[in-house]
Amino acid sequence: MIWHILKKDLRRLWLPASVASLLLACLTLLDAWRFDWEVGLAETLLNLLVPLAWAVLIALAVQLDPLTSDRAFWLTRPVRRPSLFVAKLLFAIAVVHVPMLVSDVVILAAHGFSPLQVSLLWKQLLVLIVVTLPSLAVASVTSSVAGFGWCALAGGAVALLLNTALVGRRYAWSQSDWVPGALALLLVTAGGAAMLAVQYRQRWAWAARVIGIGIAIGAVLTYSYAPRDLTAEAQCALERDLKGPLRLDPEEDGPDPVPFPFVPTGRVGISLPLRVSGINGAERVLAEQLFLRVSGPGGLQWQMRRDLSAEPRAYLGLDPQAMRRGQFLFPDRSFVQAVGNAPVQVEGRASVRTLRAAPIQVLPSRFEPTDVPGVGRCFAAIQQATFGIENLKIACESPEALPPFTKVTLADPVTRREWKQALGDSGRVLPYPSLAWLSPIHRRQTVVRVVESDSGRPGDQWMAPRAALDRARLFIHPTIAEGCSNVSYSFTVANLQKHIAPPATSPR
Repeated sequence: MIWHILKKDLRRLWLPASVASLLLACLTLLDAWRFDWEVGLAETLLNLLVPLAWAVLIALAVQLDPLTSDRAFWLTRPVRRPSLFVAKLLFAIAVVHVPMLVSDVVILAAHGFSPLQVSLLWKQLLVLIVVTLPSLAVASVTSSVAGFGWCALAGGAVALLLNTALVGRRYAWSQSDWVPGALALLLVTAGGAAMLAVQYRQRWAWAARVIGIGIAIGAVLTYSYAPRDLTAEAQCALERDLKGPLRLDPEEDGPDPVPFPFVPTGRVGISLPLRVSGINGAERVLAEQLFLRVSGPGGLQWQMRRDLSAEPRAYLGLDPQAMRRGQFLFPDRSFVQAVGNAPVQVEGRASVRTLRAAPIQVLPSRFEPTDVPGVGRCFAAIQQATFGIENLKIACESPEALPPFTKVTLADPVTRREWKQALGDSGRVLPYPSLAWLSPIHRRQTVVRVVESDSGRPGDQWMAPRAALDRARLFIHPTIAEGCSNVSYSFTVANLQKHIAPPATSPR
């Protein structure tokens, strides 16, 4: 019966399936022709329309044999409910996952990549969790496509409202935090599977609807309200751990505090020098402050508060390339005045990641697509921009995620001048949302402005003269994540007043 149901669904829904395939074909052509980081408006819209078409197509197939009606025709036939579910799942695979796989293979081949990529399996799993499974589950508890659409809109509206109300618990200045999203997807997967099991075994529509509503709310709460301390612990536990213990100790004879460029009103900028051990040889060090508390005499206490402020109340500077290193905090001025010259206890916790340097690739300033180990396939060329401006564009693409910090240096061996950039630091501000989540290729780029001659002015140091391009060389220097560790530390500061950073500019 599985094969008969599948053939019946394909025969009745060949026209909607053809429309979805046509939209996917358009997206495939745009992605295959694009050798730029910038996503066009048409491609962005197709990245929204194609999943929507898939969801409606799956709903149509499920509701050809509805589970919420006692008068459905399939109930009069010898059709077992597990066989019915398998037929609907095979339909989704035939009209969603197989065409998507073909599209990905075409795009990869157009860009010179082998179609045998592990990333394609992960993409299939993502679409299964985000599109296929929720569509099957919601369609099984609704009786019409209109009902399916209203449920989808209501779910999206509730998710948006809850996420907006609870967004104060997420921080734009945190490191990449993928754990809440992964937990939310795990809940969606479990909830969708539970809804399908209840419907295709017992046809308890109301029970399945309650499960769906509860799981949807739980997923949004998990994504929006998961404590950063716990997600940081889980993230480091699932990633590679740092080799050796990481220690942070006070450095009493450290350098004088460097002026802060900006101190929030009513606060004091304090710079505490630290001695760091356990990260020797790291190219870069990323530290995210999870918790900080300063305790003074008589029960005085100041604690870092995390909110939507663009500037954190405290942060760690451990990167060897940074201008300043140490523990930095911006406590209330009243707290600093109340503590005075008395000793204070500093207690903190941070999530620390180190990145190691990969081998540097040396290439001519303008080159054809070339494989760069550790990065992907890169190319450089002169690009015509607006108002007659020309840029040297350096772009890299790969089926796998590109290294987060890849330096690009254009060096002139004659004048010894260097123009330092990084992949991902250049691009236009688009007047529309840029979306390419269905693309099997990751892309990043940077640009160097090309001018006719070197003016020698300080503000033009980032512009490269055209004459230097013929002899210049490009140094592509990726940094690869080495490890992660969550470290707790505590130390005593004898006099907080000695570590107050002076203002950046003197008041007139």
